[in-house]
Amino acid sequence: MSSPAATATTTADELERFAERVIHSNANKARVCIAVAGGGGQAITSLAATPGASALLLEGIVTYDRQSFMSFVHNNGKSSDKNTIFDESFKFASNDSVLLLAESALQKALRFTPELSKMQRCIGVGCSSALVSPNRTSGRGSRAHVAVISSDGTTTGKTVFFEKGVRTRQEEDRVVSKYVLQTLCQHVEGGIAIDDDDDKTLGPGDEETTWSTRKADPFTVEDAAAKVLSGDAPAVVLIPHNDGELLPLIQKNGTSLVLPNYPLIFPGSFNPLHHGHVELAKSAVMEAQAKHPSRNEFPVLFELSLTNPDKPSMDVQEASRRANILKEALADSNIGEWGVLFTSAPLFSQKVEKYYPNIATNVEENAQFSFVIGTDTMVRILNPKYYADEAAMWEAIREMKSLGIHFFVGGRLQQENATPTPTASDVFLSGHDEYDKLPSDVKEAFTILPNFRVDVSSSEIRKRTSVPES
Repeated sequence: MSSPAATATTTADELERFAERVIHSNANKARVCIAVAGGGGQAITSLAATPGASALLLEGIVTYDRQSFMSFVHNNGKSSDKNTIFDESFKFASNDSVLLLAESALQKALRFTPELSKMQRCIGVGCSSALVSPNRTSGRGSRAHVAVISSDGTTTGKTVFFEKGVRTRQEEDRVVSKYVLQTLCQHVEGGIAIDDDDDKTLGPGDEETTWSTRKADPFTVEDAAAKVLSGDAPAVVLIPHNDGELLPLIQKNGTSLVLPNYPLIFPGSFNPLHHGHVELAKSAVMEAQAKHPSRNEFPVLFELSLTNPDKPSMDVQEASRRANILKEALADSNIGEWGVLFTSAPLFSQKVEKYYPNIATNVEENAQFSFVIGTDTMVRILNPKYYADEAAMWEAIREMKSLGIHFFVGGRLQQENATPTPTASDVFLSGHDEYDKLPSDVKEAFTILPNFRVDVSSSEIRKRTSVPES
């Protein structure tokens, strides 16, 4: 079968030129994973064969068989409702299928990106298609669905129906491959139209539909809090973007939580946030860098548990207010990489269960994270009344230590009287007394921050400013 002259086709040279354009347009240093079901795989090979591809492409995968498709999606964020998703009505070449591929590809990109600041540059690309086949002789012509999703939820979705009977299977595959690259390029360049004559991908008989150009704005900080409170997400990470806004990493469609490796998780109510919190976080970062000199970044995640077994849950407006206070206070703090973590895990055992399996790691390193706590929290962790018995307490702490979990402990002022300023009767609890009593192997799980002391009390600030306790 030959192609009429009026029908747009794509050559290998054109694919190569467009792959170069995609790579050269990557000013924001996007980190991309591509998942293709059926045709379109030459988009991956064209990128991989182009110099500079390593700055953009993390992985490309072709899931040709349906079991391969289901396995890829199942292993990258859609495990809980696998049977529901792939029922008899599911179409493997559809808008729904390509969104699953793009979301799963995004999850892989996030997992390949242990640095918090780079996570906001992750992109997932999906393509599903039904091309020329001897088994399909009637009905509409071939079609391809393409979706591109950024880590903040910005989505581009397109479908093209090809004119029937004018291209070979190989020609359709090249056109789909170029269409994938074109859609990715438009997404990376912020929606810039590509209408150069040399870059015409579709012919006059092809029909294109853009079914999603959703920006990230609708998924707000309040949306993130609501998702955690409703139980739809175990936790949501919010990170400051280049424009200063605090935006969630995508959790909108049930995708799984991903955390950077070696995070310093700082649980607290931050009600109110004060300079003692900021200085404690800075001190923990400095001590972590001293312990691991080969690592440059230890992102601090300020964790707000929106649920509490002893108090009412925090509402979405209050969660948003506190997150924005953190954003304003930390913007010029020189703390390094930081984010906010909304969660529904008030207990440390719950935190470990939720966070540890979702740490992004390079193949050469194990998942590790640390908690930043005050001495009052350390005392509670070492109190047998919060466990079945003392033996269970030591077992739990040793289990956390075996997973690479560490505690950085900052001293805290214990005020004898409610006064605006410290008095001679107040006692600074450094944590050394509790630390010295620990078994030698358990001591390895704790570091008392040696140079940290800030005599400030959240409860006293609340009394002076009439901020309600929560």
